[in-house]
Amino acid sequence: MLADTDASVRRRALLSLADRRAVEASGSVVALLDDEDPSAAQFALVVLGELGAADCLEAIRPYLEAVEPAFRFQALQAWARLAPNQLAGPLAARLEDTDPKVRLLALRLLEEWLLDTPGAELDSVLEARVQRLASDADRDVALVGQLVGAELGLQVPHDQLIALVNRRRSAPEPRDEQGAIEFCGRQRLAAARAGLASRARGAWGLSFDPFRFQALAGLAALGDVRAHAKLEKLLRGRGSSRALAVFAIGRVGPPGFRARLTELASEPGDLDPELLREALAGLDEAESPPR
Repeated sequence: MLADTDASVRRRALLSLADRRAVEASGSVVALLDDEDPSAAQFALVVLGELGAADCLEAIRPYLEAVEPAFRFQALQAWARLAPNQLAGPLAARLEDTDPKVRLLALRLLEEWLLDTPGAELDSVLEARVQRLASDADRDVALVGQLVGAELGLQVPHDQLIALVNRRRSAPEPRDEQGAIEFCGRQRLAAARAGLASRARGAWGLSFDPFRFQALAGLAALGDVRAHAKLEKLLRGRGSSRALAVFAIGRVGPPGFRARLTELASEPGDLDPELLREALAGLDEAESPPR
């Protein structure tokens, strides 16, 4: 089927190989990297990454510099799967890619690489490129650059994060919205207060924002007495709302809740003990000196 004259059949065959983790077919997949149908060739890059075909790295390497952005995008994704210990160079190059979607992917892969790969370190080249992308001309790239830079403790602007919390722009993905809300709360950014209040309380005192608990914790971190009292009430309650309040407190780190969380950790009841441990660790981090 990989040799079928119909490109759609070849694409379906590639997906079938990925589903079956048919590593033994990686040589045949490599042959399709030069397929006359661009989408089939891109599928081949995706499948090599899915198959974990590390012996095909050299076949993938040229596509990291391909003319078409879609090929660079898929090649970088495949390379990250197959050779995380050799990712620094490709990441550094693609963080300066001419295509914003490729730059955005490189930022996300950089964050995952630093978190998940033993021995991975942010060198001065990568650090400088992340800092530049935090002011990128593309707003989505700038937003994610600010999130990644902030997470890594770099000096980056916060304008896109504040705009997102205040609903003056949208997020590429829900995790970016969550990250922006949590960051603005942790950093006590007063410019985000209006957005945090709107998300925490809603227009009529009832919020359906998916991150309303983090927004509430952010308001408490900014000294909002009502928000602090609401969190205390939630911690005295039961069920999912209490668990979500614990999670949000751990992620944002508003002061004044350590004693209550410590008390809950001694007798967790219906709360997950791991959730409480992580929340207390989050408070430790929030109270530690800035990096």
